[in-house]
Amino acid sequence: QIIGTYIHGLFDSALMSKTMFDWLKPNNRIEQGINLDSHRESQLNRLAHTLTKHLDIEKIKQIVGVKA
Repeated sequence: QIIGTYIHGLFDSALMSKTMFDWLKPNNRIEQGINLDSHRESQLNRLAHTLTKHLDIEKIKQIVGVKA
């Protein structure tokens, strides 16, 4: 089976992604859908941590003119 369309936000819901996986392949052993919100939050936290670790944030604020 091939699905060839995109509906914005379709997989934002863990229940919807689980339902889609079950429809595509019954008995797929996927116990829960993907929680896109928590995945996105996790990835943004990883990015923030990496930027904080490798950039001089205070210097950037100074250049931009942001006061702490």
